[in-house]
Amino acid sequence: MTAGSQVPYPTSSANMAYRNIGVSIGCVLQEIDGNPWLSLNVDISGLAASEKAGDTYPPIFRSTNINADALLTLGKATVVGSVDDPATKHRLQVDVTATKLK
Repeated sequence: MTAGSQVPYPTSSANMAYRNIGVSIGCVLQEIDGNPWLSLNVDISGLAASEKAGDTYPPIFRSTNINADALLTLGKATVVGSVDDPATKHRLQVDVTATKLK
C-alpha cells in the first residue's frame, strides 16, 4: 500500500528529476506452526524544511524505514518495530494486532 506524491527537484540548470515521497507499507502474512508470522516493511519519506531561502536549492529529502519480522499473538497488539527520527525527535512505532477471520 502506497500513498504519496512525486516531487520535482533540479539536478542541473536545465534538468529536473522526480522523487516519490509519502508512506509505503508492504507486508507478507503467513502461518508457521499454526501461528501468524509477519514480514513488514514501512517507509515514510518527506521533505525537510530548507535552511536557505529561494527555489534554487534542491530540497532535502528525509526517510524513515522499518523492516521487521515478527511472530504475532492472536488478539494482542505486538510492537513489530520502532525508530527515532533524529530530525524531529519523534518516535515512529508500528503495532500490529492479528485477528482470526471466521
